[in-house]
Amino acid sequence: MSGQPKYLAIAGRARRYRAERREASDPATPIDRLLKLGERWPGHVLANPAWQLAAVADGAVARRVTDAMVAESVKTVPLDDLACIRASDAWFDSSGTKEQTMFALASHADAPLSWLRSISIHAPPNRCAANGLEIALHRSRLGAGDFRGWAAAALPTLSHSLRHAVPNALVLQRDEALVAFLHHGVVDLDQPFALVAGIFGSPSLRDGMLAFAREGDVRWVAAIATANSGYDPFGEPSEWRVCTALWEGVVDHPRALRRFGARTFAEGMALGMRNQATMAAIEKWRCGDLPRRPLPEQVMPLDDAILAAACSGPRSGALMVLLSLPLCPIGLLRMHARSEEPCVRAAVASNPALPAAMRERLARDWHWIVRGAALGHEPWRGP
Repeated sequence: MSGQPKYLAIAGRARRYRAERREASDPATPIDRLLKLGERWPGHVLANPAWQLAAVADGAVARRVTDAMVAESVKTVPLDDLACIRASDAWFDSSGTKEQTMFALASHADAPLSWLRSISIHAPPNRCAANGLEIALHRSRLGAGDFRGWAAAALPTLSHSLRHAVPNALVLQRDEALVAFLHHGVVDLDQPFALVAGIFGSPSLRDGMLAFAREGDVRWVAAIATANSGYDPFGEPSEWRVCTALWEGVVDHPRALRRFGARTFAEGMALGMRNQATMAAIEKWRCGDLPRRPLPEQVMPLDDAILAAACSGPRSGALMVLLSLPLCPIGLLRMHARSEEPCVRAAVASNPALPAAMRERLARDWHWIVRGAALGHEPWRGP
């Protein structure tokens, strides 16, 4: 009986979400209420005939559109030029309140190179912006149709989407499933979504994964160390620091990160301590000081691990690793190929056993991370 109140609370939230979704699509819903619902259900509100009519008839309504709705309006294939212009104008008018809009514009696979270059000049020259401007800056240095660095960008992109997710859609972990995958030899740590799982996982999961690290996994070990070593004096999310280090190919040399330079003596001291902690963690691993591997009888069978990962939640690191593996059931791939989360679709797109028709569809996805994974572009390094 102790679990019943929790179950009832989850069921109550699910009912509220369904009711809100219906309300967002109902033409009888008042416009002011649609504006509030637009932050959580942007696609439903944009498709609501009442909203479409009000946006055309009343310019004041159109100017009150939420960040999530503006971002949703540009998630089309091919890119809607008019929606792109409107979203750009909305961001320029109120950049501090349009973070989702910037992410959507900078992450669109068909974003014009001219626009990426013009917007990237707003990134601070000697600092990490820690928002969509970083992606625009990176992509502005690539040629049209080049998606290098897509895997590194999955870290901050997933972190960003989680901040705007509904309360119960967290990154759930199945530590034992991921460790079992490694134990059975079906995944290696250089696989992009193994890094995603490690960055967002629990300390016990990272220890379990670290026990299987090999000499060729220095990038994974260094990235984990960079994300978890000590105090960050700049308040920048660790995911951005790791992403930039992967783009620049200096993940195991954190002192070489040009855009994370210290502005004051105190910051320089703190950064030096962080770099020392990172290098100490890498050296400790290189010296063979690893956590003990779990005993075979403590590891779940592979079939059980697949089931546990498949049931571990829509944004689970275990699920994303499973989706990227050739042994993933085809039904699971089909279901998650239409996920609202770009990183989940990218995990499907990166699966080497993906059927050709599904890969072709994902290669036309609106999001550059998904398209880069489907087309097999170099996952980590920048130009």
